[in-house]
Amino acid sequence: MIVYGLNADGSMSPQLQELVNSELWKELPAVKAGNVVQVQHSLAATYQTALLTLDSIDEGLSKLPANQ
Repeated sequence: MIVYGLNADGSMSPQLQELVNSELWKELPAVKAGNVVQVQHSLAATYQTALLTLDSIDEGLSKLPANQ
């Protein structure tokens, strides 16, 4: 499984976007299997943003193939 952070608005940093667009990324076994979780608010600094982070993790985990 691969877990990576997104910006609070759900966008990727330019560096992360470049990585995700690369052929190497697309060939990773976890990516091919759909075992990738995007997490918003991964830099939570307050209780409220920590709750948003946990909600984002729960949502991402629920989308994994094993949970379908």
